[in-house]
Amino acid sequence: MSFVRIPALLVTCESEWLAPIRMPAALHRGGFDVTLLVPSGALAAHSRHVTRSRLLPENASAQEWLFALIAAVEAVAPAILLPGDEMSLRLMQALVCEPPPGPQPAAIKDLAALIVDSLGSPKFYRAGVDKTLLQPLMEQAGVRVPGYRVVRSPEEAAEAARALGPEVVVKPGGGTGGRDVIDCDTPQEASAAFRYVLEATGKDRTMGREPSILIQRRIDGLMVPRTSVAFRGKELAGFARERLQTIAPHRGSTVVRYVHAPELATFSRAAARALGITGFFTIEYCVERTTGQAYLIDLTRRMAPPTHTGNLVGVDLCAALAAALQGEEVEPLDLPENSSRMMTLFPQEFWRDPKSAALRQYPSDVPWDDPPLWRELLMWRYEARG
Repeated sequence: MSFVRIPALLVTCESEWLAPIRMPAALHRGGFDVTLLVPSGALAAHSRHVTRSRLLPENASAQEWLFALIAAVEAVAPAILLPGDEMSLRLMQALVCEPPPGPQPAAIKDLAALIVDSLGSPKFYRAGVDKTLLQPLMEQAGVRVPGYRVVRSPEEAAEAARALGPEVVVKPGGGTGGRDVIDCDTPQEASAAFRYVLEATGKDRTMGREPSILIQRRIDGLMVPRTSVAFRGKELAGFARERLQTIAPHRGSTVVRYVHAPELATFSRAAARALGITGFFTIEYCVERTTGQAYLIDLTRRMAPPTHTGNLVGVDLCAALAAALQGEEVEPLDLPENSSRMMTLFPQEFWRDPKSAALRQYPSDVPWDDPPLWRELLMWRYEARG
């Protein structure tokens, strides 16, 4: 019997963000036929595992992006859309939550239905991209979060720091990753950070919300993200990795240790159920040094830079997703007990320090089986984003 690949459309507005660059190979190995919708010059298009690439107009407006997406979907008939960056994710969610005014053409209705099938329940799209909404929802789901307050003035920020800290973290509600996240040691610093974050973030136009700012108790501990894939609210597979080296504080990993972390698995499965997630997602946890308890720090509902590494450690997220899309029953997959495997991430650690001892000591995820992409990455100046 011949093997039929599942058509997937990977969409990204970024030409040089790492996650979609490394995912075509993982998706192909997992059983997908990969089409890209990307800007001109996108590094992902150099991968030999991409079947075809369709280009977004240069500096595309939201409307142009929508028309290009509709055309790509009509041409490819994908079983799933995969947002490769935060902007693509939010544009997809906005099309469902805030469709263009007036009667909707059949193409837009069909696209919205495909987005829901690809991302999961739209009821929780806002909570997935707004930290101020996510915290109480995760608490209700039984996921541990640091003490927090939502604040709307410098005075409230200072008061929150006095109540929670004084060591706190100030975060924009609609921020992504470590962008505009500020560590504060005093109420005065929290007040000043509020002003900075408010000015830096402004209004989140893609989801139509006024800016809101989160103050959280700062956890002293080790960052241990868990990257997962879910289908209709059920986590299919996931793996945790200790973040041992980063490009900069609050930025991307360069050296990681893959570990068995049962509490993180329990929390991620609860989050997937609570948000009704389909697709890839990553939750940043911080494991407190003094108690060993894990706290949810951040959640992203898209592929992350290390998502493709799952098959290298025996947890193939893409294969699990392909099986679920084909109607198979997937038993939850995780790293086995006592797992402890080190890895340097390419090209992150190479760019952080070309003479790093870790490059000689530990295995790496260099794409040896994808020479065109490998050559491009060698010549590319990596910047950790998201």
